[in-house]
Amino acid sequence: MKLKREIKYLLISLAVSGIFIAIGILSRDLGVIGNSIILSTFIVIGPQLFIRYERYKTLREIESRFPTFLRDVVETIRSGMPFHIAVIMNSNIDYGKLSPHIKKMAHQLSWAIPLDKVLDQFAERVKRSKKLSSALRTIRESFRSGGDVVSTLESVADSMTIVEDSEKERKSLLSQYVILMYAISFMFVGIVVAINKLMIPIFQVTAQEEFGKSVFG
Repeated sequence: MKLKREIKYLLISLAVSGIFIAIGILSRDLGVIGNSIILSTFIVIGPQLFIRYERYKTLREIESRFPTFLRDVVETIRSGMPFHIAVIMNSNIDYGKLSPHIKKMAHQLSWAIPLDKVLDQFAERVKRSKKLSSALRTIRESFRSGGDVVSTLESVADSMTIVEDSEKERKSLLSQYVILMYAISFMFVGIVVAINKLMIPIFQVTAQEEFGKSVFG
């Protein structure tokens, strides 16, 4: 569905950009043709950049909500429910952008589709995320091997939380350095402007006075 929507937006963008280019060509004005090409480029690239950014934001939210979902599943399993029932029971909880995926998993499990196949399909839908792909692969292997699923889910949730916290800390430090560099750049520009506006005129006046004294004795 999302792929069809993206293709639809791309086709609309190409059609609109084609109209602008045709108008530019029919005008036989180089300036209009140049502007129409530039505008057409923005019309095509703009929506694609927006779609990619929305896709990135959605994936990041899914990554941040997934550990919470795993912990809820763990609590349900500890209450005596099997894994697939725990997923179905927690599908009614709001996990933001993750909720549609959880609901789809719950529907598939209610149709008696094997859990490992459901996890594989979920991993395929979020394959752009290395963290989610790795987490789902670990959960699937634990389920297939008959290991301690609860411990695995807790370990995966804790690992994803630690990674996310470290990434946030790294971004925070990086943003501080970026702000510092901008501040230094603005200070440098300010100093240059101050020298240009204040010091250089003083030197020019002094030089003119010295030149006048040397000429006129």
